[in-house]
Amino acid sequence: MSILPPPLAKITRPVPGGCLPRARLFRLVDRTFKKGSLLWVCGPPGCGKTTLVSSYLEARNIPALWYRVDEGDDDLASFFYYLGVTGKRAAPRMRKPLSLLTPEYLGGIQQFTRVFFENLFARLSPARALVFDDYQKIPTESSLHDVIVTGVSRAPEGTTVFLVSRSDPPPAFARFRVNNRLEIIGWEDLRLTLAECGEIARLRGKKRHSDQGIRDLQETTDGWAAGFVLMLEGSRSRVVEPTPLTGRTPRELVDYFGSEIFGRLGKSVREFLLKTAFLPDMTATAAEALTGERRAPQLLSYLRENNLFLMEFMHSEPLYRYHPLFREFLLSRAPDILGEQDTRAIKRRAAVLLEEADRVEDAADLYSDIGDHASISRLILAHAASLLTQVRNRMLEGWLGRLPEKTVQESPWLLFWLGACRMPFDPVGSRSLTERSFEQFWDRKDPAGTFLSWSLIIDNLCMYLHDFKALDAWIDRFDEITERFSSFPSPEIEARTVASLLGGLYMRRVDHPDIEVWVKKASVMIRECKDIPVRLQATLYLFLYYIWNGDFPRARGIVESTREWISTSTSYPQRRILFHLFEARLHCGVAQFDDSIRSAVKGMEIAAAIGIHLWDFLLLGEETSASLGKGDIDSASACLGQMASLIGTGQTYNQAFFHHLSSWHAALKGDIPLALSLEETADALVTDCGAPCGIALGNVYMARLDNEIGKTEDAANHLEKAERIARGMKSSILEYQCFLVKADIAFLRGDKASGLASLGKALSIGRENGY
Repeated sequence: MSILPPPLAKITRPVPGGCLPRARLFRLVDRTFKKGSLLWVCGPPGCGKTTLVSSYLEARNIPALWYRVDEGDDDLASFFYYLGVTGKRAAPRMRKPLSLLTPEYLGGIQQFTRVFFENLFARLSPARALVFDDYQKIPTESSLHDVIVTGVSRAPEGTTVFLVSRSDPPPAFARFRVNNRLEIIGWEDLRLTLAECGEIARLRGKKRHSDQGIRDLQETTDGWAAGFVLMLEGSRSRVVEPTPLTGRTPRELVDYFGSEIFGRLGKSVREFLLKTAFLPDMTATAAEALTGERRAPQLLSYLRENNLFLMEFMHSEPLYRYHPLFREFLLSRAPDILGEQDTRAIKRRAAVLLEEADRVEDAADLYSDIGDHASISRLILAHAASLLTQVRNRMLEGWLGRLPEKTVQESPWLLFWLGACRMPFDPVGSRSLTERSFEQFWDRKDPAGTFLSWSLIIDNLCMYLHDFKALDAWIDRFDEITERFSSFPSPEIEARTVASLLGGLYMRRVDHPDIEVWVKKASVMIRECKDIPVRLQATLYLFLYYIWNGDFPRARGIVESTREWISTSTSYPQRRILFHLFEARLHCGVAQFDDSIRSAVKGMEIAAAIGIHLWDFLLLGEETSASLGKGDIDSASACLGQMASLIGTGQTYNQAFFHHLSSWHAALKGDIPLALSLEETADALVTDCGAPCGIALGNVYMARLDNEIGKTEDAANHLEKAERIARGMKSSILEYQCFLVKADIAFLRGDKASGLASLGKALSIGRENGY
C-alpha cells in the first residue's frame, strides 16, 4: 500500500491557519467578487498572495476549485486532464467526466475550451470561485494563456476567477482590462502596513513588542510578509539578525533567511529538511518513511506554525509543501551537506515512494536526475498505455527522450510507444519507428508486440489518406503472423487487430478472399468490445464496407445500432457526429436527398458545438452529394467552397473526392469538358493513393461523361475497369451502376438488344437489393 497521496497539492486549497485576516484587502476582494470578475493577485514570493486568497475564501465561506499551475501544464492535454480531476472532486456525484483533449479536438481547441469550462463551471453552485495559483509558471509564449483566457470568459455571473502570480497579467488578458473585467491587487496593496504588522505581532506574540520595534521590523522588511514573520520570530531568540532587506531580490531574501534559520538548527533537523525537500509534497507519514525521523509530525507542525516556508493543504492527513524558493534553497545545499552518495540514495528512495503512490511524473523526474534509465524504462512500459489514453503524448515522449538513444532503438516496446505517441503529429516518422519495433518483435517471437505494432502500422496508413498501396505488403504479412501465432494473446489485442485489418482490407483489398470472415468477426466484436475507440473504428469500416457493397439493410443496421449506442451514453461525443455521417450517407445512397442534407447539417452543428472538426470534410461531402443529387447547384457550390478550405496537404484521397464532386457540379452546369478534366484529375489522385472503391466509382462516372460526348470506346474502357473491381469486391451497387451505364452506351451506339439486356440486369440487381 502506498503511503504518499496522489498529487492533491496541485488541486487543493492551502490551509491558511494562524494567519492574519487582512480586512483591508478583503474589502478590495469583496468589490471584485460582487462584480463576478477576474482578480489578478501579483507580487514577489512570500508577500502573502496565496494566503490572501485562501484566507479570504475561508473567511467568506466560499467554496472554490483550486488549481496550482506548474511547468507540465504547458502540455494542454495534461492541463485539461488535471483540471478535469479538479472538476470531478468538486462534483463527485456527476457521473459524466469532463472531456479529455483527444487529437480530434485539436482542430477546434477554442470551442473545446469553451465547452470544457462551461461544463466545469456547471459543477459549481452560484457564488463560487476558481483559483489558478502560481500562474507565473506558464511560459511566456505558451498557448495555455489563450486557453485560460477563453475558458475564464465562460465564467457565469456570480463566479469569480482568481489568478495568483509573481508577475503582471500577460498580453492575452488585455481585453479583460479594457472591458473593466480584470481587477489587480499588486505588491503595493500586499505590502504589510504598520498597523497590520502590529496585528501580526499581537496575534503571534507571547512576548510584547514595542511600537518602535514593530516599526523597525516593518521598515527593515519593507512590508514583505514572509520576512516580517521570520524576523519577528528571530527577534525573540536572536535567530535572525535584523539586517535591512530593501532592494534584495526574492531569491536573495529566501537565501538570506534560509541560511540564517538553517544554520542555527540541529544537525538532525537540517538533514530532515534536506531529505524531505526531494518530495514535492508530503504527509508526516511519508516524511518519516523517507528520513527515518520519528519526530516528523512534530517538526512539520513547528515549521508550519511558525510560517517557516511550509504550506499546509486540506487532506485526510495534513499535507505539506515547502515554498518553492525555500525548496530550491534546500535542494541546492543537499549535495554539499549530505554528500553525493547519500543525496543519490535519498533521491532514489523518494522516487520509489512516489512511484508506489502512482506519482509517476515526480518519480520520473528523480529517476532522471540520478540517471536511472532502467527505472524510467519501467515507468514507461507500465504507464505508456494509460498516458496515451489520457492523450498525454508529450509527457510520454519527454520520458522517452530522457533515455539514451541506443536504449530506445534496441527495445521494441520503447520504439513502439515512441511511434504511438508521435502518430497524431508525425505520421511518417511514427510509421518508421513502428516498423522497426515490428521487426524486433517478430525476431523475438513476441505475439503481443507483433500484433500491436502491425495494427498501429495499418491504422497509420489508413488514417492519413495518402498511400494505401503501402498496405499491400502489411496485409500479406498478416498471413505470416497468423501462421506463426495461431491465436491472439488477449481479447483486447484481438479486437484492436480485427478493427485495423478491416480498415486495411476496406481501403485497399476489398477483393481479399477472407474479407467476409473478418467482416463477420467485426460484426460480433462491435457488440462486445469495451474499448470505445476500437469499437468506433470497426463500426466505421463495417458501415463503409456495407455501403460500397450496396448492402443497405446491413448499413441501416449499423446506423440503428449506433443510434442505440449513443442513446445509452453521452461520453465520447465523436459517436454522435459519426451517427449523423452514417445517416447522411445512407439517405444519399437511397436518393433521400433532403434527409441526407438534414443529417449532414446536424452532424456539422454538433461538431461546431463540441469543437471536433475531424469529420467536417466528409459531412460537407455528403451535403454536397445530396445537393447535387437533387440538382441544387447553388447549395452544392457553397459546400464545395467550404470543402476547399479543409483539404489537408498530403490527403490525396480527400483531394480525389473533392475533384470528383467538383466534376459532378460542372456536369450539372453543362460544362462537360471541365467535368471530364476534373474527373480525370480525381482518377489520377485516387489511382495514385491506391483506393479501389474510389477508382471504380471514378471510372463509372468517367464512362458516363465520355458517353455524353460520344466517346463510347473510352467509356467502354472505363467501364471495363470499374466492372473488374466491382466483380472482385462483389459489389452489387457498383455492378448495378455499371450495367446502367453499359445500357446507355449500347443505346447510343444503336445496339438496342445489348442495351435492353444490360438494363434488364441492372433492374434485376436493383429489385433484388432494393435500389
